[in-house]
Amino acid sequence: MSLSKETEVIFDVRRGKDYDSANPPLYDSSTFHQKVLGGETQYDYARSGNPNRTLLEEKLARLEGGKYAFAYASGIAAISAVLLTLNA
Repeated sequence: MSLSKETEVIFDVRRGKDYDSANPPLYDSSTFHQKVLGGETQYDYARSGNPNRTLLEEKLARLEGGKYAFAYASGIAAISAVLLTLNA
């Protein structure tokens, strides 16, 4: 059974993955712990990505029927990404 777009917006499709609440928590941390110095992790600094942004991108991609969506920390970052893509 597939969910309607309205249902997808209000419910977290990753429920139970990182937390067990009905709604995802808001992460207001600017930095994230690193298990290994210099190692790669999914999140390191909030401006480059955080769990809330990842969830937003996943929901936007599903709502738009796309594979990916991108959210940026500022309008200038979004404009820069578009212009650099066009310039490539």
